[in-house]
Amino acid sequence: MTGQARGVQLACAAAAACLFGMAPAAQAGVPHTPFNVTPATAATSSAITATWKVDRRLRRGERFGFELAVVPTGTDGGALDGYNCARSANVRPRVVKKGSLLRATFRPGVGLYAVSERWPTWCPGTARILLFRYPQGDNTNVSRFLGLRKVPITLAPGETLPFTPTPVKVTLLPGSTMTATATGRPDRSTPVTGVLRGVVDGPFQPNRDIHVISLAGALTPASLAPDPLCPGTTPPAMFEAASGTRLDIAARGGVTFALQLNGAPSQAFGCGPPGPLAGTTALTLTGTAGQPNGLTAVPLTGTLPGFALPDGTQGGLAANLVLNVDLSGTG
Repeated sequence: MTGQARGVQLACAAAAACLFGMAPAAQAGVPHTPFNVTPATAATSSAITATWKVDRRLRRGERFGFELAVVPTGTDGGALDGYNCARSANVRPRVVKKGSLLRATFRPGVGLYAVSERWPTWCPGTARILLFRYPQGDNTNVSRFLGLRKVPITLAPGETLPFTPTPVKVTLLPGSTMTATATGRPDRSTPVTGVLRGVVDGPFQPNRDIHVISLAGALTPASLAPDPLCPGTTPPAMFEAASGTRLDIAARGGVTFALQLNGAPSQAFGCGPPGPLAGTTALTLTGTAGQPNGLTAVPLTGTLPGFALPDGTQGGLAANLVLNVDLSGTG
């Protein structure tokens, strides 16, 4: 086989669409060829076996083989994208004789040309097992589609599939500020910059809710001046994101940014307690991603009022952030 032919063969075997594209055109006018498949319903780790009792006289050198392609389906009935699961497999076709048994057993992640199908479980959905006749000496051009069987593949109770996390980069844009307030004293405000990175908590699917978790990074204030109430104490040089920071983007555009910062609210304010940062400051910001900027510039606002400062004073923090949310996976 030439290198070019083998390249076509590899590409075709790895893509379920290739199988689906060939079958309808080749099927026209071809009698159905019955064959058996077990099990009738497969698990994601099942071996799937197809057998055909050769029921006809064959031309010299003709070869026959099975191929398998999975049409993945999510638990909600929608498309299944982003998961690390096997979608296709095939075996080498061979010459058979009338009355003999052609058998092929497919296992997830194992196949003659399964270059990109190394995952140890099938995708849940429907497995399409197809029987083909190949012309003599050529695996790349399918001579005739002979038959099709379908087998549902289901998740076991409690089983989940691994997926490829989508990296997310969140950048604070110009116009982002944080403000410290206290009764009877002027507000102190500063621009803030920073970058946070996390991952989508499941396969990314357009037009569905997106949950960005494990966000880590820091917000850096330009110049949040010390408060006269707390001489000798200054705000942190940066506000580090703590565990639990997440960004939730609803399909309809609503955005909630649960920002957890290392350090007590009074420390973020700049009034102690002295020493290492302790505790967590929780700021919840909300806004809407809409036209014309979408996720490229999302304005969010949030406040944390009413925490204790020295001498019984009540303090507050407010944030007005403009976020660029990069879901490209390359940030």
